[in-house]
Amino acid sequence: MTRYQVSSALADAVLKLAPPHVVLDDAPTTLEDVRAYRKEHGVYAVWSGGSDLTIWPTPEHNYAFRALHDEIHDRYGHSFTIYGEQSTARDTERFLRRRFPHLQDDDFRALWFEVVGQALYEAHHGEFPQDQAAFVGACMSRNNGS
Repeated sequence: MTRYQVSSALADAVLKLAPPHVVLDDAPTTLEDVRAYRKEHGVYAVWSGGSDLTIWPTPEHNYAFRALHDEIHDRYGHSFTIYGEQSTARDTERFLRRRFPHLQDDDFRALWFEVVGQALYEAHHGEFPQDQAAFVGACMSRNNGS
């Protein structure tokens, strides 16, 4: 089993771009709730769980990505459906490519599997992968033809 970890360049980019956020055990789960929380508190609230076996080097990087991800949902009005996740993943890639043109294609492939792949997995299995790094690693390997 190959576990995937993002490049240090992507990890650094996400920390630099993440909007102000707090980590909560009970974070908003709909676009409307994300927007309401941000409007009331001035920050994004991200879920504290599921941050140990991720593609990110630390839980703090994972929280930062969740905040950036929610900010993209909020900015463009993308729902939390599979279609909204696809749109959010594409807009996140465009945003990151503009700000950090040195990021590699594998960085964006990994983000696609992180967002869209896991959303599809959850839709099929009723839960997200327990070991997200292994899930993304398997997707990256299959996608490379190996």
